[in-house]
Amino acid sequence: MCGSIMRVQPPNVCPGLHRLHAIFLRQLSRVAAKHTTRDSTKYGRSARRFSEHHGQRISHAIVMTDALNICEGTTKLKKRLLMQSRAD
Repeated sequence: MCGSIMRVQPPNVCPGLHRLHAIFLRQLSRVAAKHTTRDSTKYGRSARRFSEHHGQRISHAIVMTDALNICEGTTKLKKRLLMQSRAD
């Protein structure tokens, strides 16, 4: 891009998660980090903190739901096209 400045966006840690929801998740993470709270979550190797762990889980659920909706929509479209071709 000649003469223009390119802005590099930071990578989205939680794909599928809206920016405002990510902010809320960070707030929850701060609450969970306080010494007065007890966090009994079993963290895995890929996520060692509250926000990482739950952000990954929420993002996974969002992405999988989108994939399922696309699959169901494709199946409905195929059925409708099949019924139309049989009617002709």
